[in-house]
Amino acid sequence: MTQQHVIVTGINHHTASLARRSHYAWNTDQQAQIYAALKHNSNITQYCILVTCNRTEIICTTSDASITVLSWLQQFITEKHSYQHINQAATQHILRTLCGLDSMLIGETEILGQYKNLVKTIQCKPGFSKTLSHMINHLIASAKRIRRESQLQQHSSSIAKLVIHNAHVKHPRPHPYRWLLIGAGTLIQQHLKWLQHYPQQHITLVCRNPEKHQALTEKYPITMAAMTQLSTLIPQHDFVISATSAPYPILTAAFLRTLAIQHTLFIDLAVPPDIEKDANNPHLQCMHLDEIINNTIPTCVKHKTEQAAKAQAQTHFQQFLLTQQSTTIAKFRALWFQQAHSIMQQHSTQIPVEHPALAQQLNLQMQKLCQRLNIPEQPKAQPNYLDAINLQRYIKQLAHQPTLAIKQNIRANKPIPALETIE
Repeated sequence: MTQQHVIVTGINHHTASLARRSHYAWNTDQQAQIYAALKHNSNITQYCILVTCNRTEIICTTSDASITVLSWLQQFITEKHSYQHINQAATQHILRTLCGLDSMLIGETEILGQYKNLVKTIQCKPGFSKTLSHMINHLIASAKRIRRESQLQQHSSSIAKLVIHNAHVKHPRPHPYRWLLIGAGTLIQQHLKWLQHYPQQHITLVCRNPEKHQALTEKYPITMAAMTQLSTLIPQHDFVISATSAPYPILTAAFLRTLAIQHTLFIDLAVPPDIEKDANNPHLQCMHLDEIINNTIPTCVKHKTEQAAKAQAQTHFQQFLLTQQSTTIAKFRALWFQQAHSIMQQHSTQIPVEHPALAQQLNLQMQKLCQRLNIPEQPKAQPNYLDAINLQRYIKQLAHQPTLAIKQNIRANKPIPALETIE
């Protein structure tokens, strides 16, 4: 099997502003077009697309990690500040992301669920096993363990939890809080869940999907409202949280200027933004996604998590290489046992034997095979007596060291000669 490389091409909140990231908040149709292009590239073997509020990434494996292929992948994210990670660096990037170290909210947990869903979408071309999905699943398990052992988990916070907590602490009101939530997606549902921890909350939900609207009304104590009522509803609420998938602002600057808003705080969690900025409106208090941060993680916890992620990433990348090359190892061993059986046939009438001729011939044959594969082989001590049981054991012993050498070459990313040429 041809050596496969892992590549991550993307853009995130570290490399681009919210406005620039909004151009890459690909919807279903846009993702379908990119999937089609990936499918028709003969060098790309496995691929998936991750789109979150913080990042957009194409994760793939390829048989060719040349500049030509890397440049071809970058055509989908043309920002000058986009990034591209290859092989072990890609694995490390994915694991850091899963640990929450690469998130805007350090330690946030939503990314784990997003990657679990991502694994289900990985597409694989015929003839290639889903080694990418296996690797990501292992990285998810490692991230959970790292978060727990480094104590990052106990300091982590979701966007919803942080938004609601900060609203109560930094924007106190003398009366029960009145929340207006616009949308019905995952983020809005997380806010609805966390708001249940606070008593005396009045919650109004507005969304375009009647089925989702009705389902959430049955699950949470909320009031239903229509989009056409926004001009009346907004001035009546203390907090307005918007997180829709609309490709354009649903609350324009011109619309908000017509409203008598004095103390309402707007929290815009959408990418692209739902609420249009307006420097000429002194009454508009709006917090956008990039302004929500979590400063509660101790530096020592971050450092411990980072070091653990680096070590685990290296281990998982090596395992990825071994997994995808398992057929190479199996083929080498099968070839050896076939050759050993042929030599045994020549000596079948002499077993058991009391001379080293058979052992010596097996040893020489293994040395020839290793020379052709460019791998080191340590000659085994030749027994003076061979019966049927000892012979099988000796043949397996001869295969052990070269098998380890092949694995070491794979880990070091050294090419393995094609076994089809070995006779």
